[in-house]
Amino acid sequence: MLKKLTLALSLLTLTILISDSFYNQVLSDSKGKAGYAKDPFGGNQTCARSGCHSTYANFAAPAGTIVMKDVSNTVVNSYTPGQTYTITINAMNKGTVSGFDAIVENATGTKYGTFTAGSGSQIKSGYMTHTFAGNSGINKSWTFQWVAPVAGSGSLNVYAVVNRANGNGSASGDSIFNTTLAISENTNAIVANTTELTPMVVYPNPAANASFVSIANVGMTDVLVNCFNLNGQLITSQTINNANNTINVSDWNKGCYLISLTAKNKAISYQKLIIN
Repeated sequence: MLKKLTLALSLLTLTILISDSFYNQVLSDSKGKAGYAKDPFGGNQTCARSGCHSTYANFAAPAGTIVMKDVSNTVVNSYTPGQTYTITINAMNKGTVSGFDAIVENATGTKYGTFTAGSGSQIKSGYMTHTFAGNSGINKSWTFQWVAPVAGSGSLNVYAVVNRANGNGSASGDSIFNTTLAISENTNAIVANTTELTPMVVYPNPAANASFVSIANVGMTDVLVNCFNLNGQLITSQTINNANNTINVSDWNKGCYLISLTAKNKAISYQKLIIN
Protein backbone atom coordinates (compact mmCIF):
# COMPACT_ATOMS: atom_id res chain seq x y z
CA MET A 1 0.00 0.00 0.00
CA LEU A 2 2.81 2.36 0.94
CA LYS A 3 4.61 1.62 -2.34
CA LYS A 4 1.43 2.36 -4.33
CA LEU A 5 0.92 5.66 -2.46
CA THR A 6 4.55 6.66 -3.04
CA LEU A 7 4.25 5.82 -6.75
CA ALA A 8 1.02 7.82 -7.02
CA LEU A 9 2.59 10.84 -5.32
CA SER A 10 5.62 10.61 -7.61
CA LEU A 11 3.41 10.54 -10.72
CA LEU A 12 1.38 13.48 -9.40
CA THR A 13 4.55 15.49 -8.74
CA LEU A 14 5.87 14.70 -12.23
CA THR A 15 2.55 15.78 -13.79
CA ILE A 16 2.61 19.07 -11.85
CA LEU A 17 6.21 19.74 -12.91
CA ILE A 18 5.43 19.10 -16.57
CA SER A 19 2.29 21.21 -16.44
CA ASP A 20 4.13 24.00 -14.62
CA SER A 21 6.97 23.86 -17.16
CA PHE A 22 4.48 24.10 -20.05
CA TYR A 23 2.56 26.92 -18.34
CA ASN A 24 5.77 28.88 -17.73
CA GLN A 25 6.80 28.42 -21.35
CA VAL A 26 3.47 29.77 -22.60
CA LEU A 27 3.57 32.62 -20.06
CA SER A 28 7.16 33.42 -21.04
CA ASP A 29 6.16 33.60 -24.70
CA SER A 30 3.30 35.94 -23.85
CA LYS A 31 5.81 38.21 -22.10
CA GLY A 32 8.08 38.30 -25.16
CA LYS A 33 11.23 36.38 -26.07
CA ALA A 34 14.54 37.34 -27.67
CA GLY A 35 16.45 35.73 -30.50
CA TYR A 36 13.65 34.65 -32.84
CA ALA A 37 13.62 37.42 -35.47
CA LYS A 38 15.05 35.12 -38.19
CA ASP A 39 18.23 37.19 -38.07
CA PRO A 40 21.84 36.00 -38.58
CA PHE A 41 22.83 36.80 -34.98
CA GLY A 42 19.99 34.62 -33.67
CA GLY A 43 20.83 31.76 -36.03
CA ASN A 44 17.96 32.56 -38.42
CA GLN A 45 15.46 31.10 -35.94
CA THR A 46 11.78 31.91 -35.58
CA CYS A 47 9.25 30.67 -33.02
CA ALA A 48 7.96 28.24 -35.66
CA ARG A 49 10.17 25.39 -34.50
CA SER A 50 10.17 22.23 -32.42
CA GLY A 51 9.77 22.90 -28.73
CA CYS A 52 8.13 26.25 -29.29
CA HIS A 53 5.26 26.82 -31.73
CA SER A 54 5.74 23.42 -33.36
CA THR A 55 2.19 23.26 -34.73
CA TYR A 56 1.66 26.41 -36.71
CA ALA A 57 0.63 27.98 -39.99
CA ASN A 58 3.65 29.62 -41.59
CA PHE A 59 2.94 31.99 -44.48
CA ALA A 60 4.34 34.94 -46.40
CA ALA A 61 4.43 38.27 -44.58
CA PRO A 62 1.84 40.84 -45.67
CA ALA A 63 3.10 44.06 -47.22
CA GLY A 64 3.71 46.77 -44.65
CA THR A 65 4.78 44.50 -41.80
CA ILE A 66 7.79 46.76 -41.14
CA VAL A 67 7.48 50.53 -41.63
CA MET A 68 10.28 52.99 -40.83
CA LYS A 69 9.73 56.77 -40.67
CA ASP A 70 12.06 59.72 -40.13
CA VAL A 71 11.47 62.72 -37.83
CA SER A 72 9.23 64.36 -40.45
CA ASN A 73 6.97 61.25 -40.40
CA THR A 74 8.05 60.28 -43.93
CA VAL A 75 8.39 56.58 -44.78
CA VAL A 76 12.04 55.82 -45.59
CA ASN A 77 14.26 52.84 -46.41
CA SER A 78 17.59 54.54 -45.73
CA TYR A 79 19.13 56.08 -42.63
CA THR A 80 21.29 59.07 -41.78
CA PRO A 81 23.92 58.26 -39.13
CA GLY A 82 22.91 59.52 -35.68
CA GLN A 83 19.31 60.32 -36.64
CA THR A 84 16.28 58.92 -34.79
CA TYR A 85 13.71 56.83 -36.67
CA THR A 86 10.34 55.38 -35.74
CA ILE A 87 9.87 51.70 -36.59
CA THR A 88 6.42 50.09 -36.59
CA ILE A 89 5.77 46.34 -36.71
CA ASN A 90 2.26 45.51 -37.92
CA ALA A 91 0.71 42.16 -36.97
CA MET A 92 -2.51 42.81 -38.94
CA ASN A 93 -4.15 40.04 -36.92
CA LYS A 94 -7.85 39.25 -36.83
CA GLY A 95 -7.57 37.53 -33.46
CA THR A 96 -6.91 39.15 -30.13
CA VAL A 97 -3.39 37.93 -29.27
CA SER A 98 -0.10 38.50 -31.11
CA GLY A 99 3.59 39.03 -30.51
CA PHE A 100 6.81 39.92 -32.31
CA ASP A 101 10.61 39.93 -32.28
CA ALA A 102 12.68 42.54 -34.17
CA ILE A 103 16.29 43.63 -34.47
CA VAL A 104 18.58 45.69 -36.75
CA GLU A 105 21.72 43.94 -38.02
CA ASN A 106 23.97 43.72 -41.01
CA ALA A 107 24.08 40.61 -43.20
CA THR A 108 26.70 38.94 -41.00
CA GLY A 109 24.75 39.35 -37.74
CA THR A 110 26.32 42.43 -36.12
CA LYS A 111 23.75 44.53 -34.24
CA TYR A 112 23.58 48.26 -34.98
CA GLY A 113 21.88 51.31 -33.49
CA THR A 114 20.05 51.90 -30.24
CA PHE A 115 16.41 51.08 -29.43
CA THR A 116 13.95 52.95 -27.21
CA ALA A 117 10.90 50.89 -26.31
CA GLY A 118 7.40 52.20 -27.00
CA SER A 119 3.99 51.30 -25.62
CA GLY A 120 3.53 47.52 -25.42
CA SER A 121 7.14 46.75 -26.33
CA GLN A 122 10.38 46.09 -24.46
CA ILE A 123 14.06 45.40 -25.06
CA LYS A 124 15.36 41.90 -24.33
CA SER A 125 19.00 41.00 -25.03
CA GLY A 126 19.16 43.67 -27.73
CA TYR A 127 15.91 42.58 -29.42
CA MET A 128 12.63 44.49 -29.49
CA THR A 129 9.72 42.30 -28.42
CA HIS A 130 6.21 42.60 -26.99
CA THR A 131 5.30 42.88 -23.33
CA PHE A 132 2.65 40.80 -21.56
CA ALA A 133 0.28 43.80 -21.65
CA GLY A 134 1.20 44.56 -25.25
CA ASN A 135 0.28 41.25 -26.88
CA SER A 136 -3.49 41.80 -27.07
CA GLY A 137 -5.62 43.68 -29.59
CA ILE A 138 -7.03 43.28 -33.09
CA ASN A 139 -4.89 44.68 -35.96
CA LYS A 140 -2.08 44.99 -33.44
CA SER A 141 1.01 47.09 -34.09
CA TRP A 142 4.05 48.09 -32.03
CA THR A 143 5.99 51.33 -32.49
CA PHE A 144 9.43 52.06 -31.06
CA GLN A 145 12.41 54.28 -31.85
CA TRP A 146 15.79 53.44 -33.28
CA VAL A 147 18.81 55.76 -33.31
CA ALA A 148 20.94 55.01 -36.36
CA PRO A 149 24.61 54.09 -35.85
CA VAL A 150 27.71 56.08 -36.77
CA ALA A 151 28.75 56.82 -40.35
CA GLY A 152 30.32 53.92 -42.22
CA SER A 153 28.02 51.24 -40.75
CA GLY A 154 26.80 50.41 -44.26
CA SER A 155 23.68 48.59 -45.42
CA LEU A 156 21.53 47.08 -42.66
CA ASN A 157 18.36 45.03 -42.27
CA VAL A 158 15.41 45.28 -39.93
CA TYR A 159 14.51 41.64 -39.20
CA ALA A 160 11.09 40.85 -37.74
CA VAL A 161 8.97 37.81 -36.90
CA VAL A 162 5.28 38.13 -36.00
CA ASN A 163 3.18 35.49 -34.25
CA ARG A 164 -0.57 35.91 -34.78
CA ALA A 165 -1.73 33.60 -32.00
CA ASN A 166 -5.16 32.02 -31.67
CA GLY A 167 -5.30 32.59 -27.92
CA ASN A 168 -6.00 28.98 -26.97
CA GLY A 169 -3.35 29.01 -24.22
CA SER A 170 -1.00 26.65 -26.04
CA ALA A 171 1.73 26.90 -28.67
CA SER A 172 -0.36 25.19 -31.35
CA GLY A 173 -2.47 26.52 -34.19
CA ASP A 174 -0.78 29.93 -34.42
CA SER A 175 0.13 31.90 -37.55
CA ILE A 176 3.78 32.93 -37.86
CA PHE A 177 5.51 34.97 -40.54
CA ASN A 178 8.86 36.70 -40.94
CA THR A 179 10.04 39.57 -43.09
CA THR A 180 13.05 41.86 -43.60
CA LEU A 181 13.31 45.57 -44.43
CA ALA A 182 16.59 46.48 -46.15
CA ILE A 183 17.86 49.95 -45.21
CA SER A 184 20.84 51.62 -46.82
CA GLU A 185 23.13 54.24 -45.33
CA ASN A 186 22.53 57.75 -46.66
CA THR A 187 26.11 58.71 -47.48
CA ASN A 188 25.02 62.03 -49.01
CA ALA A 189 23.38 63.27 -45.81
CA ILE A 190 24.69 66.32 -44.04
CA VAL A 191 25.66 65.21 -40.55
CA ALA A 192 26.20 67.64 -37.71
CA ASN A 193 29.77 68.71 -36.99
CA THR A 194 29.84 68.23 -33.24
CA THR A 195 32.97 70.40 -32.90
CA GLU A 196 30.91 73.41 -34.04
CA LEU A 197 27.63 72.69 -32.25
CA THR A 198 26.96 72.46 -28.55
CA PRO A 199 24.21 70.13 -27.32
CA MET A 200 21.01 71.74 -26.08
CA VAL A 201 19.89 72.07 -22.49
CA VAL A 202 16.24 71.33 -21.66
CA TYR A 203 14.99 72.69 -18.34
CA PRO A 204 13.24 72.16 -16.03
CA ASN A 205 13.41 68.43 -16.56
CA PRO A 206 11.14 66.87 -15.30
CA ALA A 207 8.61 69.54 -16.24
CA ALA A 208 4.94 70.16 -15.47
CA ASN A 209 3.70 73.24 -17.39
CA ALA A 210 6.50 74.54 -19.59
CA SER A 211 10.04 73.63 -20.54
CA PHE A 212 12.76 75.74 -22.09
CA VAL A 213 15.40 74.87 -24.67
CA SER A 214 18.73 76.61 -24.39
CA ILE A 215 21.12 76.68 -27.37
CA ALA A 216 24.76 77.59 -26.76
CA ASN A 217 25.28 78.90 -30.31
CA VAL A 218 23.67 82.33 -29.88
CA GLY A 219 23.99 83.16 -33.58
CA MET A 220 21.96 80.18 -34.78
CA THR A 221 18.55 80.80 -36.37
CA ASP A 222 15.73 78.62 -37.69
CA VAL A 223 16.33 75.83 -35.20
CA LEU A 224 13.53 73.26 -35.47
CA VAL A 225 12.34 71.47 -32.34
CA ASN A 226 10.42 68.20 -32.82
CA CYS A 227 8.88 66.49 -29.80
CA PHE A 228 7.89 62.81 -29.98
CA ASN A 229 6.26 60.46 -27.52
CA LEU A 230 7.61 56.92 -27.13
CA ASN A 231 5.06 55.65 -29.67
CA GLY A 232 6.89 57.75 -32.28
CA GLN A 233 4.00 60.21 -32.61
CA LEU A 234 4.94 63.83 -33.28
CA ILE A 235 3.50 65.91 -30.42
CA THR A 236 4.69 69.34 -31.53
CA SER A 237 7.06 70.95 -33.99
CA GLN A 238 8.21 74.56 -33.75
CA THR A 239 11.04 76.89 -34.69
CA ILE A 240 12.93 78.45 -31.81
CA ASN A 241 15.70 80.96 -31.22
CA ASN A 242 17.28 82.42 -28.11
CA ALA A 243 14.44 84.91 -27.71
CA ASN A 244 11.63 82.36 -28.14
CA ASN A 245 12.51 78.94 -26.76
CA THR A 246 9.50 77.86 -24.71
CA ILE A 247 7.74 74.53 -25.17
CA ASN A 248 4.25 74.41 -23.68
CA VAL A 249 3.79 70.98 -22.09
CA SER A 250 0.81 71.74 -19.84
CA ASP A 251 -1.57 69.47 -21.81
CA TRP A 252 0.89 66.60 -22.36
CA ASN A 253 0.35 63.26 -20.66
CA LYS A 254 2.79 62.21 -17.97
CA GLY A 255 5.70 60.18 -19.28
CA CYS A 256 8.92 60.29 -21.28
CA TYR A 257 9.35 62.23 -24.55
CA LEU A 258 12.16 62.72 -27.06
CA ILE A 259 13.24 66.24 -28.07
CA SER A 260 15.02 66.45 -31.42
CA LEU A 261 16.79 69.60 -32.70
CA THR A 262 17.88 70.27 -36.26
CA ALA A 263 19.35 73.36 -37.92
CA LYS A 264 20.02 73.84 -41.63
CA ASN A 265 19.26 70.12 -42.13
CA LYS A 266 21.94 69.20 -39.62
CA ALA A 267 21.26 67.15 -36.52
CA ILE A 268 22.19 69.11 -33.41
CA SER A 269 21.14 67.05 -30.45
CA TYR A 270 18.62 64.72 -28.85
CA GLN A 271 17.32 64.96 -25.32
CA LYS A 272 14.78 63.13 -23.20
CA LEU A 273 12.10 65.19 -21.44
CA ILE A 274 10.10 63.84 -18.51
CA ILE A 275 6.60 65.19 -17.83
CA ASN A 276 5.29 64.67 -14.31
